[in-house]
Amino acid sequence: MDVSNAIYLDHAATTPPLPEALERLNRLNSEVFGNSASVHAIGRRAAASLEQSQDAVSRVFNVPPSHVIFTSGGTESNNLAIWGALGGLSQGIQWLKSESEGQIITSVNEHDATKKPIECLESLGANVAWIGVDREGFLDLAALENALLKRTKLLTIHHVQSEIGTVQNLRAISDLARARSPSALIHTDAAQSFLKMPLDPAELGVDLLSISGHKIGAPKGIGALILGKRFENRKPRIEPFLQGSSQQGGSRPGTVPVPLIGSLAAAIEWGNENLARNRERLTALQRHLLQGLPERAVLNGPKADDGGRAPQTVNFSIPGFPSGMMVEALAERGICVSAGSACHSTSPKPNETVENLGVGGERALSALRVSLSPMTTTEAIDAFLSILSETIRQYS
Repeated sequence: MDVSNAIYLDHAATTPPLPEALERLNRLNSEVFGNSASVHAIGRRAAASLEQSQDAVSRVFNVPPSHVIFTSGGTESNNLAIWGALGGLSQGIQWLKSESEGQIITSVNEHDATKKPIECLESLGANVAWIGVDREGFLDLAALENALLKRTKLLTIHHVQSEIGTVQNLRAISDLARARSPSALIHTDAAQSFLKMPLDPAELGVDLLSISGHKIGAPKGIGALILGKRFENRKPRIEPFLQGSSQQGGSRPGTVPVPLIGSLAAAIEWGNENLARNRERLTALQRHLLQGLPERAVLNGPKADDGGRAPQTVNFSIPGFPSGMMVEALAERGICVSAGSACHSTSPKPNETVENLGVGGERALSALRVSLSPMTTTEAIDAFLSILSETIRQYS
């Protein structure tokens, strides 16, 4: 298949880099190649570029520049947030040895970048409360209230669910946590919501917020962890998970990838400037897609278009048509969609996120995810809908 003619509707997995991001990456790679920790002139030039990028990103989140920690992507940001909340690798291990006097709370529908490190901690003895969701993917607030303890150490809940697009009410969740567990740190994985909707850690009530560059038009291999107000007087801002030198205030060691960071800043600047327009376009594209789905398609996730559903994601099932078969059949016709998160795209098992909604195994086995970008066209959606209908007729 000629990939240049492919219809790409899998932007939740990754999205093409923006021209603005690539231009800055290429320029910085050639002009600012120094190590930002070096004291000579070339190193100072890299440090100045890093500072400019950090300032630009911090303004978007309304936090001090020192509250922006650059990482290799969303997975590292989530791991740093989780281990950092436990006091870093060394103190986290000590905490585990203390027969888990604290507690971690999360949801059953987290991305593996959050779920797997918490499962690892649980296997090592951590006390973990896994909170369920309703049939649209919203967190069970009554169960959360019952689970919160004064000794809760960390609460980590995604902002937008990556597979079904449910937008959690983080303000209500954080208010509940503050009332019952005032010392707990609150983290959210915002990889699927950043630049799709406004994000202010203070307004959401979160202490740690993870983003991933390749979800917003930056290259792969760059992301950030954003720290809220509760980190103002901490040094280091957050204890490291990786061990090494003292870059980024001691929170994340390793030579800082200044060109990648500049590229991330460029993508963020473009996305922030166009946030309202892009959100309006995504909402219109999503509505067009939903109106054209086959009658036998069943929507997974939020039903109402009232702010509880992310504008870029549609997850639906066609009962009786296994998702793996459909993804492959559509791919042969040049349509790029997925059966869920990219990390699960080859799994023949039922979609666990849909299964956790309590809607039945058949829907979980036939779930498809279509995810859009502001560059998606209505013509591309119409072509997808036409080929989807043809594929259903072919296998009926």
